[in-house]
Amino acid sequence: MQKLKTLFTNRWFWRFLGAIVLGLIIWFVGPLIAIADFRPFGWWVVTLLVALVPLLVVSILAILAWRREKKKNAAMMEELKPSPADIEKDEVAAKLSEALDQLRTAKLGSRQAYVYQLPWYAIIGPSGAGKTTALLNCGLEFPTAVAGEYRALRGQPNTPNCDWWFTSEAVLIDTAGRYVSQDEDKEHDAAGWKNFLELLQRYRPLQPLNGLIVAIPAPDFVDARKMEEHTRNVRERLAETTNLLGQDLPVYLMVTKTDLVPGFREYFARATDEESDQVFGSTAPGAKPDTDSVMAGFDGLVSSISSRVVDRTQNESDMQHRAAIAGFPAQLASLRSPIARLLGELAKKTRFDKPARVRGVYFSSGTQTGNPVDRLLMNVGVPPRSSQHAVGSGRSYFLRRFFADLLVPESGIASRNPAAEARARRNYAIGIGAVAASFVIAVGVWTWGYFRNTALIDRVYAITADYANVAGESRGGSASVQQDLAALGVLGSGTTEMTEASDFALGLGQGGRLSGEMRGIYGRDLQQRLMPVLMALAEERMADTSDPGAVYDALKSYLILGGEGPEQAEHVMAWVPRAWLARAGANESEAGAMATHTASLFDIGFTPLGIDPALKENARRLLRAQAPAVRVYGRLKSEALASGQRQWTARENAGPRPEIFFAQTGAFAPNAGVPALFTREGYDTIFVPIIERGPELLEDEVWVVGDNATAELTPNQIAQLRSDLERLYFDDFLEHWNTYLGLIELRNASGLEDNVQRLRDAGGPLSPIPPLLRAIATATDLTPAQPEAEGGAVADAAGDAATRAISNRAGSAGRAINAAGAAQGSGGGDPAPDGGRQAVILAFQPLRQFVGGPEGGGAMDGTLASFTAVANSLNNVAVLGAGDGTTGSQASMDARAAILQLRQTGNSLPLPVSEWSLAMAQDAESALGIARGAQMGAAVDANFANCEQTLATAYPIQASSSADLPIATFTQLFGPSGTYANFVNTQLNNYIDTSGPEWAMKGNASEIGLNPGSVRAFQAANRVTRIFFAGDPTAPRMSYQIEPISLDGADEVVLQIDGQTLTYDGENEIPKVFNWPGSGNASLSFDTGGSPSSPRTFSGPWALFRLMKLAAVREGASPLIGEGSLTHSGARFDFRIQSFGAANPFVTDPFVQVACPDIDPAALAVSYAPWRHEG
Repeated sequence: MQKLKTLFTNRWFWRFLGAIVLGLIIWFVGPLIAIADFRPFGWWVVTLLVALVPLLVVSILAILAWRREKKKNAAMMEELKPSPADIEKDEVAAKLSEALDQLRTAKLGSRQAYVYQLPWYAIIGPSGAGKTTALLNCGLEFPTAVAGEYRALRGQPNTPNCDWWFTSEAVLIDTAGRYVSQDEDKEHDAAGWKNFLELLQRYRPLQPLNGLIVAIPAPDFVDARKMEEHTRNVRERLAETTNLLGQDLPVYLMVTKTDLVPGFREYFARATDEESDQVFGSTAPGAKPDTDSVMAGFDGLVSSISSRVVDRTQNESDMQHRAAIAGFPAQLASLRSPIARLLGELAKKTRFDKPARVRGVYFSSGTQTGNPVDRLLMNVGVPPRSSQHAVGSGRSYFLRRFFADLLVPESGIASRNPAAEARARRNYAIGIGAVAASFVIAVGVWTWGYFRNTALIDRVYAITADYANVAGESRGGSASVQQDLAALGVLGSGTTEMTEASDFALGLGQGGRLSGEMRGIYGRDLQQRLMPVLMALAEERMADTSDPGAVYDALKSYLILGGEGPEQAEHVMAWVPRAWLARAGANESEAGAMATHTASLFDIGFTPLGIDPALKENARRLLRAQAPAVRVYGRLKSEALASGQRQWTARENAGPRPEIFFAQTGAFAPNAGVPALFTREGYDTIFVPIIERGPELLEDEVWVVGDNATAELTPNQIAQLRSDLERLYFDDFLEHWNTYLGLIELRNASGLEDNVQRLRDAGGPLSPIPPLLRAIATATDLTPAQPEAEGGAVADAAGDAATRAISNRAGSAGRAINAAGAAQGSGGGDPAPDGGRQAVILAFQPLRQFVGGPEGGGAMDGTLASFTAVANSLNNVAVLGAGDGTTGSQASMDARAAILQLRQTGNSLPLPVSEWSLAMAQDAESALGIARGAQMGAAVDANFANCEQTLATAYPIQASSSADLPIATFTQLFGPSGTYANFVNTQLNNYIDTSGPEWAMKGNASEIGLNPGSVRAFQAANRVTRIFFAGDPTAPRMSYQIEPISLDGADEVVLQIDGQTLTYDGENEIPKVFNWPGSGNASLSFDTGGSPSSPRTFSGPWALFRLMKLAAVREGASPLIGEGSLTHSGARFDFRIQSFGAANPFVTDPFVQVACPDIDPAALAVSYAPWRHEG
């Protein structure tokens, strides 16, 4: 029965039972669960796995708990093991250590629990209180009597520190009395007590103790002073225990040595074992502290004792014993007052300490030794006397059931440490959550796996449907290559999709099976659709005899696919896209698809198709006629290019900012570059090692070419092959670099400022030119490391050694070498001794000399400086050109001189820097012209903004206009400091030659867009200035003389001009001097017989010129003298007019050629279209 009770109280029993029940529920109920048409537990394997999950989780938790408990038990036992230095006798120390070692691994009681899992109780009290005696007589089962043996061997009545009593029901801790009283060495005793509590907290953090027994001997209740000390000490220890352990512990007050109360021994002398085992005391009815209830129970206990006095005395014949029995109730009742005070103090609540949770007061007697103390007699001053019962009987009273039936069953009422309990609850919740999450995740994964499998199956159906739609013709039928590729593309992508599909579904993934099926279908279609296309492609390329190299690659692939050669998948996969793109109408997309499917063909496997023997033999015949060195070099080159070495790129070798000078196209395109094979490093690390394999490759290609000759290569043939391979390599070396360098382009520079910036970038500290040229010089420098003489010897020695080494591997290629030599005959001359290496060295030697050493010092520094000089001169044009024409012209001439110097320097520079220099010079010159034209155009616009509007609508510039040009405007335009004269003096002085009768353009006039028409316009304006402003530079002035010649048809003529009058009657030819400008009017009138005619009049500042225009003045005896005639109303007046200025404006009109200047920067921009470097 006890075992069944223990089983049903074991928490792990219920946990395993719950797991089994949950598993059964899943097993029987799971198949009934359905989500729409989906049954997650439709397969019994899934149901079984899910049903076993709870049991598996509980088992794992149980194993972890067992290991954790075992570890804690071992650690605690190690802490409890005393040091042998504290034990006086070595044998006792050894025996105690042996017992503790046994307890470390042993489990106690029928519950198979570790000691730290049992209820733990500590008994405290003053020294000599009988704590150890009470524990030894507790009636619980002790697995070992080590403690008792230890006490007997020690021969001391008091516990020195702590004793740990391990029973089957509880762990009882016997503490030293000095821990409570701390009267020997307070600091040492307090530290020992604290260490004891910390040890409990360390190994039982959740519930360090289940209760505390306070043992005080009955005789001490007689001494008020002792009781005061006991009360204070016990209260302090209880407060320390509560504060440190964080528990509200039940406190059991045990009055020990009750046998020393007079009458106890006599009263219970005849008690049976069952009566002496029962609990003798009072317990509070509730869990809360209630001292009143405890004392009420004590009073009931006294009453119960009193009620049995008659029966006890009747059974006792000794009168002294009868008297003692009769007085026992009173003696017991006398303890009420000190007990009540003690309990009251312990249960008192203060500001700093919580009240003790007193459960009750209990009386016990471990062994009956010593003399009883009569409290009643001592109260009246009677000293204690000896008793005949001074020798103990060795019987215990009221201990067994106290421990077994009261203390242990109440182990659960002690509170737990709140912080530890919170951690435990958190950990428990985490554990439960982890189990639940694992279950949910498992179900979720399986559910996901189901839907995933369903989706994959649906996807397979969709792929099949797509395939049927795309395939068109049946396999092997007349479907086009495009249809075949489309169909294979569907299957290929489907196979890849199934291969990448996850199989993770806890055993339910079907991606692998579906992938295998798709792979099989794809492989069969590759065999039926792709293989015929590849074979046809190989036959097509083999038929093209114009490219022996392509024939060799096609033949080799043909033999591999036809099963007549080793399965070299890499060769076929590399050949297919090249061969496909060589066909007319092919595109990159088809070539890529062919390459992808070819790789899949070799990965899955294929069955070789039959080949055409005649076609094979024709191709072999063509190849055997080709020089072996050419075939071998092609293979070596393909192998080297496929080695994965990064190509040399200008982008990576032109410094951090190549875009400031170079166009990011051509050589600077992302994929453009020179293969690493054709660099100095590639020569040393790739070509030199790989060339040694030439004879081996020549022999290895026998199965392709079909030459079964068995003659081995002689050393001379090996040397000849090596020389031929080197010659082919160095030719390729030069071709690659020449082509690549020709692709380097300068970035476009638009306008003067952009050209300045590009030139500055070219010559500045961040110029990409120096690092790029140095990198090119280094990559193309094949100069041997040794001096020429010594290096030649070393090279010869190395060549001889290589010849000897590879001659051992050379096989049947010797005959092919001989045949090729015979086919070539003697044409071409002897090859260069160095195989063309010297040609490469010489080709790039000018560039290396130009660059100089790593520290500079070459001509490159001067060239960069010339770039900067041109940039500065062009910048001066940009800054000074907007000012007057003199400074702009000088800046322009300086810039042209710098550009000329750059052009001359560029002609002597090595490639490619020479092309860059010439291109920049040409661009700079064009930009300079455009800039100067724009500057001059801006100056014209600023000075002649309203010129057209003014001159086109005003007389005398526009002869037909009725509006007059104001004298002020005339002065502003044509005065010596006017617009025209000032513009010529400030802007055109260096562009127009004014020394001759006709002005002419100077040689640099074209840079500003000046044209002859504009020059004539400025010269005409200059003539106007000289005529009208000769006498006064601030205003126009002119004096002229009119001399009458004849009058006809009238008696008299009156000529009034600007307030001045000339009268002529035909007889007195007196000349008249006039000044212009005047009042601004002119009139002509004739008098015929006393009746004057109406006058002909003009008004305005130019009235004189309008009148003279009617006279049609013509040149007379000299250019300054003109003759004209005025007619009006049938009369005619002939006169002679003479100018006193630089010219006669009436004879020759000075305004005829006056016009606005016509300088056209747009036309100049067209004529100076920038030259772009095209490589």
